[in-house]
Amino acid sequence: MKRNILTGMAVTCALLFPVISQAETKTTKVYVSEVDNVQYASVAGYILVDFKGRKVLEKPDEFSMYNDNKSMFIAEYTRYSFSSHFLVEGDVRYGDYDLIPVHNNYRYGETFRLMSKEGKPQDFVRYKIINLCDPDDTYTGMTGANGLTVRFTTEKPCDVRLLTGDDID
Repeated sequence: MKRNILTGMAVTCALLFPVISQAETKTTKVYVSEVDNVQYASVAGYILVDFKGRKVLEKPDEFSMYNDNKSMFIAEYTRYSFSSHFLVEGDVRYGDYDLIPVHNNYRYGETFRLMSKEGKPQDFVRYKIINLCDPDDTYTGMTGANGLTVRFTTEKPCDVRLLTGDDID
């Protein structure tokens, strides 16, 4: 009898005081047009948005997932702002994600971040990237506001070489 009373009380409490099983998830709308550091005269054909492991809940129609990575998306780089926004899980602020120009749209690639001896990003440094499997496949540009180069991609796994300064010519 005592057991039935306790069970009845537990059911009553559960009905009167429902337990919140999951806290509300914070999301952030991220507009691609807010990030201007990609607009540094890049001639790359694509743009990659890397949310660094954060879950993307909504994306603009122009973007598709990059290499099965649910926090990286790619689109053709038209130099015009895109029609919508990304809805990203968590509190996302400027600098929590990268916007990277992409040379070609192949599966294998590498992005470099040029840093000073003091560990700070080097802005507007001229560089050249060479595909060592195909030395005619090169890209010459300038680093963006965070010291980033383009994402240089190749059709198959290949080593690439980064040149800066007097090594370029």
